[in-house]
Amino acid sequence: MSPKSDGIGLLVYCVRSTRARRALIRNYNIFYSGICRKKVPIVVVVTGLENEPDMESWWVANEKEFKSRGMHFEDHACVTTLHKHSGISDIFTRRIEESSETLRNLVVKNCSDWVVDDSWFKQSFTAVRNMISDSGNSERSLPSTLIICDPSRNEEVEIAPCIRGTLRPYFVRIGGDNYQVHRVPAPDSSSANAERRPEGDLLVYYARADELSAARQKFYAFCTTYRGNVVPVVVVVKGLDDRQAAHQWVEKHIMYDGAGRLFSTFAPAEELGYDSLKQQAEQELQDLIRQACLIRSERKVRGKQKRLARRNRL
Repeated sequence: MSPKSDGIGLLVYCVRSTRARRALIRNYNIFYSGICRKKVPIVVVVTGLENEPDMESWWVANEKEFKSRGMHFEDHACVTTLHKHSGISDIFTRRIEESSETLRNLVVKNCSDWVVDDSWFKQSFTAVRNMISDSGNSERSLPSTLIICDPSRNEEVEIAPCIRGTLRPYFVRIGGDNYQVHRVPAPDSSSANAERRPEGDLLVYYARADELSAARQKFYAFCTTYRGNVVPVVVVVKGLDDRQAAHQWVEKHIMYDGAGRLFSTFAPAEELGYDSLKQQAEQELQDLIRQACLIRSERKVRGKQKRLARRNRL
């Protein structure tokens, strides 16, 4: 871990080998979305698998159920938590040793570096209090808020590259879910605190792969203005052809110390006529938005529900 780090580096969610019950989903949302703000990687450790013929096979059989319930993990480990003692069989001894090594590798591989501050405490405390106070319903009662910054485009009709939807006043439908969207300009140092900024549940920032000059400074200004320290950020790198290339570009050109995990994906060059590639980029971004967006508490927004419902009917 970095000696400068004074925050959270990794969330390890330990569960018994069981189905993804409502309590598991609620706790996942409280700790990952409420406390850690989806700014650090989350991994799952499944215990109690010593009697399985192959411990890893449990994840193969159950991974889809977690995803179908909105629980996304950066990595996983299927282990036993038995302790060595005299008379224990060789097969259990091997599984204990295998589990220890697997857990060590899991932590080392996935740790991030997210520095927290006072604003994080206020945001997380409010979110967790509201989630605990709710009735336990994990469904969103109102659209989450997206803040989208694409400095290279000025069109007001198109939401952003790779995001299509049915546009209504204040709202858009993306991948089957409703969102409230704010298109914002690229901030600079003189305008960072010039006016009250909208609060988002997810920031989407577009960067050009061929524009390297001051890329990190521009991105840092955006995150500072729109609270990227406590709100997840999806970076869409325009002009690349796959998500891995986008991830490497982000790590090299705009990642800064203490930012925590950044979600990243790509948007192919507009002049390319590869419809299949553009469809792939659109689908990956839609999936990433659903995965990265913070969970909005019902209690937090209940007072606005009637007004927003009336707007939706316009």
